[in-house]
This record gives sequence, structure tokens and C-alpha cells, in this order.
Amino acid sequence: MTRSTCSLALSLALLAAAGARPVPAQESSAPAEAVVFGPGTVSVEGGNVFRGAFSPDGREFWFFRKVTEGEEDYRIFVSRKGDAGWSEPERVLLGGEFSELYPSISPDGGRMVFSSYRPVPGDTSDHPNANLWYVDRNPDGSWGAPVFMATASTLANYDNNPRFRSDGAIEFGSTTPDWSTNTRLVTYWDGTRYGPPEPDITMDPWGDRRDDMSVSSATLSPDGELAILDVRHRDAEGRLGPSDLWYSRRGEAGWSDPQPLEGGVNTPDAFENFVVFSPDGSEIHFVRGFHLYWRISTGAAMGG
Repeated sequence: MTRSTCSLALSLALLAAAGARPVPAQESSAPAEAVVFGPGTVSVEGGNVFRGAFSPDGREFWFFRKVTEGEEDYRIFVSRKGDAGWSEPERVLLGGEFSELYPSISPDGGRMVFSSYRPVPGDTSDHPNANLWYVDRNPDGSWGAPVFMATASTLANYDNNPRFRSDGAIEFGSTTPDWSTNTRLVTYWDGTRYGPPEPDITMDPWGDRRDDMSVSSATLSPDGELAILDVRHRDAEGRLGPSDLWYSRRGEAGWSDPQPLEGGVNTPDAFENFVVFSPDGSEIHFVRGFHLYWRISTGAAMGG
């Protein structure tokens, strides 16, 4: 197992020990309690799902899942919303059989960024890692040839979790080969390429607020006024437990103190993470235990 995916494997093991949860038969609109998203298609018993993203019109959902049992082998899939609900996911073909993760769709829907273990020209490191690539959408809806984001990526590092921002910039994490340091970065399109990465200050308001918990990710709502945080609490020995989802609001005095989401979002033993908002911000979607996607009304999740 590679260090770059050891946390995913640990979470899957915890899920297996806890047992799978039942999948509801159908979706409801704007649920006041957390319910499974895409039951029977995106979310299936015994399946696995990881970080996803919606198209701007909310009719497509892109995500990645493990495809080879016992190996760190992932592929990107897409499900489309129709009259009968979300379709059976289809493999997204990107010109080769490589482990690929973390798809994110640009605000105009015309570009997808992702992490990939596909070979990088000129990479002579002892253990090549995942780096950043993008593809542009063709007029027929297919994707063009993958383009390596050479200036933004760091060879040998694990460049992970890229996400488009509303301004078209891409935020991502870059983890050193020894897995000791993960730095959050952002890269901007200069008209011809994504430029050198800069420090991402999105996490600054919450990074050091409390000694008893660690905030590993912040996902902003489409209007930028709400942040959903991945929070892991430390026990008396300093060990981190599974992640829960908390929220913080932006106000005149800055960001509010984080509070846990309500509506049955958080559970005692499973990891809740990989948040994505619906395009209009009215719903929060998240992964529980790296097994199923769930959804809840944004207002209900904050006790509204």
C-alpha cells in the first residue's frame, strides 16, 4: 500500500468493522435529515465512493471509486440525472488505464481537473506519484487529451484533492513523498497554463482555533458565505478520531466559531468527509465511511 492512500484504506477498514447501512429506495427533495444520494446507482451496498463534483447545471455528478480490490487502483465515473433519478455510473475514458482520482468541473463546465498516476514526461523519481492533469470538453461532450499541469505539480509529491473555485482557480494539496507534510496550494490560469502554486489561505481562519481538534479541509458554499469543515478530534493521548462535518459562517466580524452539522450528518465511528455543495448551494452532499454518498438541505444541516 502506498503512503499516499493509506488514510483511505484505514477508513475502509473501519467501515467494514462497523457494517454497511441500508440504502433507501428513493430520494426526497431538500431532505431535513441526511439521506442517501443516488441510491442504487451512485451509492450501492458493498460499493465505495470518494470525492465528487457536480456539473454547473447539476445534471451530472462526477466522482471516483476503487476498481481493483486490494490495490490502490481508482477510476473516475459520471452519473447523469434523468426523470427516473441518477443513472448507472459510467467510466470516464481519459486515454489509458491509470489510477485517477478527485475530479472537479470548472465553473463553465468546459474543463475537468483531476489527480492521476499516469506517467509524467521527465519524471525520474524513484517512486512516481499522482500529479495534476486537466482535460477540456469537446463539442460532442467527450473529453480531449489529458494535459499535464507541469508548472503547478511537484514531481514525487502526491498532488491531491484539486477543486475548482468559483473564480476558476484550482486549490489542491501537495504531500511530500515521506507523507510528513501536506501543503494546501492554489494555482491560477494565466491564459496558456496553470501557473506556479501559491499558498492557499482558505484554511487560515480555523487552523489553530482549538487544540483538541484538527481541521483538515474547508469547503466553501457557492456564495462564499458558509464553510463546511472536516474536523477530527484528539483524545487525551493526542490521537485523532474519525472526521465529522462542522460549519462556520462568514459575518462582519469574520468567521464564526465552528459548530457540528445537525440532521443526522455525523456518526460516532464512521468518517464523514468529501463535501460538495449542489450548484445552487441549497444542499450539502458528503461521503460517509467511503461507502455511500449522503445529502441534506443546507439549512436543515445548520439547525434551520
